[in-house]
Amino acid sequence: MRALLRRTRPAMARGAQDDRSNLAVPDTIALTLVLALLAGCGPVSPTRPASAPGSGPAAAGEAAYGRPPAVMAVQGAWGGRLRLEGAADPGSRIRLATPTGQALFSTVDADGHWRLSIPESGGVRLFGLSMSKNQRVVQAESYLAIVPVSVAVQLRSGDGAVVLGSGAPRIAVTALDVDRKGGAVLSGRAPPGATVDLLVDGAPRGRATADATGRYALDLDAPLQPGDHELEAASGTAKVTVDAPLSNLPQPTQGPFAADRAGETWRIVWITPAGGVQTTLVFERGGSA
Repeated sequence: MRALLRRTRPAMARGAQDDRSNLAVPDTIALTLVLALLAGCGPVSPTRPASAPGSGPAAAGEAAYGRPPAVMAVQGAWGGRLRLEGAADPGSRIRLATPTGQALFSTVDADGHWRLSIPESGGVRLFGLSMSKNQRVVQAESYLAIVPVSVAVQLRSGDGAVVLGSGAPRIAVTALDVDRKGGAVLSGRAPPGATVDLLVDGAPRGRATADATGRYALDLDAPLQPGDHELEAASGTAKVTVDAPLSNLPQPTQGPFAADRAGETWRIVWITPAGGVQTTLVFERGGSA
């Protein structure tokens, strides 16, 4: 399994970077200006670190300045607003910014918690998230997407999206990430420690194990071809299926992303910090039994 991840996940990251040639030149110039606004508070390297966590120079910097800020929960609030709750270094300042440069700020309390409220919206929104402390800015990974069903999604370049929420007692498929080369990562939830078999259009494509928080992620063992697919996750006697509509996707021509809804699936096509194109499908109900 670990050899599979090493073989397939870097290919997805490379595909995202190589896809810069698929953008028209005028669109690339316009998107660069928009991405520059998000860059002050959102994206990081499009690939995961080569060294093990907790080692090397990066770990030393992390210890000195703290881990990137994270959103832990999103829920409805009074007055048609959503409340975001997260974690960051105590005493630091949180900045949540839109592609147009509008920003909200929050101060992290002594327990390392922060809160912000934003207006509800009928469409997907993209934000950059960062924290500042002692004149040092630490950026969250890639971008934060807020989906109208009060769901927060941490988009990750060349990797699977993290759909916020606690581990589920049942199995669920929460997201699918695909680059222009067909490299794909399937993400979901299951009881902690559960083994999950994943199928695409009825064919086995790999096996994953849910971690202690009830999350699993799997790099598919072969490129995912364009078109619509059926994904199935099974663990023991429990299984769920979701439809993955990957045809006629929206295209980000006027900003860093484009999004729409197809059935119970939210489709986000976004420009990665490296300038590539990645598609993230967020499954609203996590699948049907």
